Amino acid sequence: MSTSKENLLNEDLSLKLDTLHQERKKGNNVIRLEYFGGLIDENEILDLEEKLKKAEIELSIFDKNGLNYNSFDEYLNVVFIGINPSLISSILTGVASTIVWEIIKNSVKKIWLNVRGKQYIELKANSQEKKDITFGVEIIIDRNTSFNFRLNGDLSDELIEKSLDKALDYLKDQQPNKEYKHPYYMTYNSTNGNWVKMDIEEELKKKTQENK
Repeated sequence: MSTSKENLLNEDLSLKLDTLHQERKKGNNVIRLEYFGGLIDENEILDLEEKLKKAEIELSIFDKNGLNYNSFDEYLNVVFIGINPSLISSILTGVASTIVWEIIKNSVKKIWLNVRGKQYIELKANSQEKKDITFGVEIIIDRNTSFNFRLNGDLSDELIEKSLDKALDYLKDQQPNKEYKHPYYMTYNSTNGNWVKMDIEEELKKKTQENK
């Protein structure tokens, strides 16, 4: 391929990504990807967008480079795919077709394969530190209730699929909070196949008491 053609392709790719970044889409069929620019190949992001469109799902992305972090960020997924209340409700109730959930699961696996084992620079007020990427899925039930499902370790495709399906089963039994609570931190126990919930607000209270 000639240099001029390569330049045109690169310019077209950059234009598509710039558009994707700037749109910050909203709607019932939107999932969002929050990540650090450079961690994921640009072509992979555009390919992901095209696959999601087949299930009539729109992708909104946000580059977190340059952001500072709070004291509870050890319980958050620094790279994640977020699913909004309307979409997860459609999936849980069976209104959305099964292909929607399958494509979302495949999207999660694709991003996980791209970011596992990588690191990012954590910025704080007066320092910066290189840290391992944490990855997962944020699912918002309503304005008061959400869950951060953490995917850790060298997970196989089979285990990722199983853990995500288990996450759906778990959510079917949950009731929305009457008042706002910080997103629950969820870890997967591969031995018994269950998700374990941590109330971050309670955990931070314990740490505060221990440090007195």
